[in-house]
Amino acid sequence: MKAVIYLISSILCFAGGLSAALKEKAGQSNHAWQDYAWLESDSCAVLLNGMKTIWQFNYDKAHGKPYFYPLSTIDGQNLAWLRPKDHPWHYGLWFSWKFINNSNFWEEDINTRKSQGTPAITGISKTLSGDFSATFKIDLSYTPEAGREALREKRTIRVSAPDSLGNYFIDWSLYYLAKSDTVILDRTLPGKLGGPTYGGYAGLSFRASKNLTRHQYIDANGWVNKANYIGHGEKANWMDLSGTIGNSNGRPGVAMFNHPENGSGQVPWYVYKKGDFAFLNAGILFDEPMVILPGNTLNLKYRVLVHSREMTGGEINAYYKKYIDLQDTGD
Repeated sequence: MKAVIYLISSILCFAGGLSAALKEKAGQSNHAWQDYAWLESDSCAVLLNGMKTIWQFNYDKAHGKPYFYPLSTIDGQNLAWLRPKDHPWHYGLWFSWKFINNSNFWEEDINTRKSQGTPAITGISKTLSGDFSATFKIDLSYTPEAGREALREKRTIRVSAPDSLGNYFIDWSLYYLAKSDTVILDRTLPGKLGGPTYGGYAGLSFRASKNLTRHQYIDANGWVNKANYIGHGEKANWMDLSGTIGNSNGRPGVAMFNHPENGSGQVPWYVYKKGDFAFLNAGILFDEPMVILPGNTLNLKYRVLVHSREMTGGEINAYYKKYIDLQDTGD
């Protein structure tokens, strides 16, 4: 068993990944493949493979939006983009509602990084295991602009250890409770329903790195797209976004799995592909808003598969089947 390294609160996590301080703490020697180690602080946890970051989960209470960045292949090729200039409220891999009771929780002021509605992290616990899997439990509170708390969330995120193919997955379990007011979760109306071409997104989202090129989207029903495209909204069990990095022959990527218990089973997928702008969203609100009455709850489940090489639809579907075949053991 390889040693597990824990570096506690004296280490700082930075939005751009490992800081020089982290690298110094990790050591300067050459590391072999699968030389895993943990780094952690009060605001992030990092899984290393030698000197390379596999993933970093950021949960700074001062900000309020937990996110994964970097999100990389087993050999450290980052697949995600953090706060690009065109959309600085895009956070690699993250979950955010768009409108809660007409307050915008998505877009942010470019200077303050605050959105119209206020998300707040009210509690967090984590377990970084010796087998290099991890579990995070996060409590969040959502307060619209009017000033009264509307929604509480209990979020459980489980990250698997990389498998023999260099793939790993991130399971999301989201539990929402409406407080004293009726909660309306909404989005910008999508183009096919009379809104702008870019409408329809909210929820679990991934913004691909600018270094990931020659993008390709595929879904569980066989839909394939490589050209510039905005919208979509067709339902499927899963959607994959892959591409190439530099001169590599591989096609790493990120696949999102929708759990059948989420509403009617399949989910509409929102995609945006234009130049180096590649975005994927499990558009649970694409067709219509959702309403949670006071005291009622909403439960959502997703899995994100990060694959370090090209995968066929059949191979991705095999991972999806394993996901839905799992027995729900609870949180």
